[in-house]
Amino acid sequence: MSLSILSRVDGEGLRKTLRAAFRVPGSNVDASDPPIRRALRRIASARQTAQSVASVVEDVVFDLRYGIETRTVVPVESVFGVVGANAQASRSYVPTRGRHLDRIFAALELPAGLGFVDIGSGKGLVLLKASRLPFARIIGVEFGENLVRTARDNVDRYRARTSRGAQIELVHADASAWPVADDIHVIYLYNPFEEHILRQVMARVHESAAAAPRPMWIIINHPQVEALITDADHFQQSGRVRYGSANFVVYQNVLARRLAPFPLGSDETSRRQASPVR
Repeated sequence: MSLSILSRVDGEGLRKTLRAAFRVPGSNVDASDPPIRRALRRIASARQTAQSVASVVEDVVFDLRYGIETRTVVPVESVFGVVGANAQASRSYVPTRGRHLDRIFAALELPAGLGFVDIGSGKGLVLLKASRLPFARIIGVEFGENLVRTARDNVDRYRARTSRGAQIELVHADASAWPVADDIHVIYLYNPFEEHILRQVMARVHESAAAAPRPMWIIINHPQVEALITDADHFQQSGRVRYGSANFVVYQNVLARRLAPFPLGSDETSRRQASPVR
């Protein structure tokens, strides 16, 4: 498939590209027809590939532009200076793609003045991206000392070149024991640890939500145990943001749904995507 087709799929989405490819009105395209289903699968694969390639290129450019290093994967066995006893149940550092994060923030349309935390913040890319938005406070919680050092160096370099990031705080801590501050509204996790740690983290989140009622959002990539996140009193799933290989699920509490409803399904997300935050 040519690069022009890949670009078109990434920019216009499946439906428009399919209509153009078959030169028929959208109302006449029967997605249940086997040839159409096969075409949809091929286009979906091409679209995902185009999105992933574009994401990798943007991340390389981002690191080079600001003199930072966020892209290299760090195996969990190479993480040292660990706080707590959960190293064996944690996962390797794999960075969020910056373009994925841009899509999430654009789709959420969060109000200004909120507090943001990345639990399992690694080298700090998510924090740097968040600093481009009007968050009042941005916290990165990371249990590996070498990752915290790298993140601190990245934040310092980014601040020096952009004058942004003054609200970023780096915390060297065990996420399962870290108390969620009552001025934190948005909680981001790139699925950094196993189920029993997530259970403890969510216990801290639920405690904070009950102690200081406020609008709260949880964003997690490929949640594996949704029952640990949702409950009748606090968080319910409200939408998904799919981009490339990522599948982020957004959860909101009642106060957040009143403030900024996010009733998007997987098919609706691409239609509300705004331009990436620069």
